[in-house]
Amino acid sequence: DLCADALFGLTRIADCRDHAERVLRLADESGDLSLSAAALNQLGRAAYREGELTRARDLYEQALRLDPGYARAWTGLAAAHQAQADRSYVPIAEGYRKAHEEVRKALELDPASRAAQDELRQAQSAFTRIGVVPEDARRALTDRFQRAVRKVSDRTRKPS
Repeated sequence: DLCADALFGLTRIADCRDHAERVLRLADESGDLSLSAAALNQLGRAAYREGELTRARDLYEQALRLDPGYARAWTGLAAAHQAQADRSYVPIAEGYRKAHEEVRKALELDPASRAAQDELRQAQSAFTRIGVVPEDARRALTDRFQRAVRKVSDRTRKPS
């Protein structure tokens, strides 16, 4: 990942993709599923950067089939779903909902992930922009409302 990250950071996307393809071939030959997942994740990053969002999504999903505990691939998948929603490739609420769920999964796996934290902020901002409340926030608001109703109800029942 370090070499690919360095190439990616230098915006040498084609070199990053070539490197990841070589790593994927070697990983497949050796049967190293974790390395295959990392190479697929890098290929997903390259596809995402090149605007190939469906391909990026597919590559992230392949990486996650090999290694469901790979937080970086969950973050990449969230970014792909959000970008697809932003470009109306998928229904906006659906894309943002998926992105929100995926980034929460990434943060469960790696709470210190800056990329996942950034993606979560973007997803929450997108929900605010379109006026949709994510399910976990909806539950929290419902719980808060129900507690307030019980509190008022308890006060009205107590004699003064």
